[in-house]
Amino acid sequence: MYCFFMYIKYVTNMVLYSLLSICRFSNQGTATRTISSNLISLWSGPWDSWRDVPNEHRTRLFERFQMYYQWEERNHAPIYRCWEKCIAGKFPTLLRNVRKEAKAMAKQQGKNVGDDMTDLIDFKPTWIRSEIWKQMLDHWNTPKWKAKSLRNKEIRSRATGGKHTLGSQSYVTMKRKAERKLGRELTIREAYKQSHCRKGSRPLDKDLSCSNSLILDVDSEGDAQEENLVWVDARAEETWVKYEGFLEEKYGKERNKHPKFDKDLWSRAEGKHKGKGYGLGNDSDPCVHRREDPEIEKLNLVIKELVKEKDEEKERFNGIIAGLLADKEKDKVDKDALLDRMSQIEAMLTATVRK
Repeated sequence: MYCFFMYIKYVTNMVLYSLLSICRFSNQGTATRTISSNLISLWSGPWDSWRDVPNEHRTRLFERFQMYYQWEERNHAPIYRCWEKCIAGKFPTLLRNVRKEAKAMAKQQGKNVGDDMTDLIDFKPTWIRSEIWKQMLDHWNTPKWKAKSLRNKEIRSRATGGKHTLGSQSYVTMKRKAERKLGRELTIREAYKQSHCRKGSRPLDKDLSCSNSLILDVDSEGDAQEENLVWVDARAEETWVKYEGFLEEKYGKERNKHPKFDKDLWSRAEGKHKGKGYGLGNDSDPCVHRREDPEIEKLNLVIKELVKEKDEEKERFNGIIAGLLADKEKDKVDKDALLDRMSQIEAMLTATVRK
């Protein structure tokens, strides 16, 4: 029985955590959280970026990732590329937060934190060893690193656009969850506004918060809340307004005559085209285009059959156990009756002897 349950768990993981896109995982949020957790738990050097991580440590990190997820051998290379891109992107934010938290702890203890990073020597994270923390502070204290940090900070402050309201989940994950909740496919109009408008003003917030929801009239719902939209930034609003303008210009004002999505018009609206449309995830992601992997479907059928067999086996064992308990109870009753009869015979014999 133990081996059976382990087999179910293994197959289920392989189905749920397969790669569906060359640039992101199908379960992007869960996978990236696992990658972050592994990076922190295996941190063992004064690394400032992924380039600083030696090959043997990269191998260990990927092997740890493989302990959580399984996939088919033919997907190994693209999965590794996706994993490496993801973990490399973790470094800037992770280390920036480390410095920020160390400075906050120092200030809480009344220490004046200046430009000298060695002031943070006593405020290291629990997952970084003391000798490594000292080396990292020494590196951050160099004029070269400080100049680079200042330059990057200025670049980030000037950056505009590219914002969304999805948090750590990907566009594809949001879209799939919403479609499962609503029982239908999301339109580009709904998906874009759900990911680029503030919570509370988005057209689908009310429906997605209900326990049982199905939108029957998309247009009336969207029009009713159109004036209440609060966009995440100016670029998000500007891109959508341009796209709708191009649609009306090409197909007319009747929305039911518009295509589901016009890629060329979207490229014009966003102002650039690099294969990944701004705000719409990746064009090559099978989840976006509703394509299914037949091998994954086969594995899902295998799982259903195994679960069905397990339930039937459980019912059979329950029947056998119930029968054994009934027999045991019957034997107990028969035994009690036999003991009573023996007691009666013993009493009769005793009375006869006394006479």
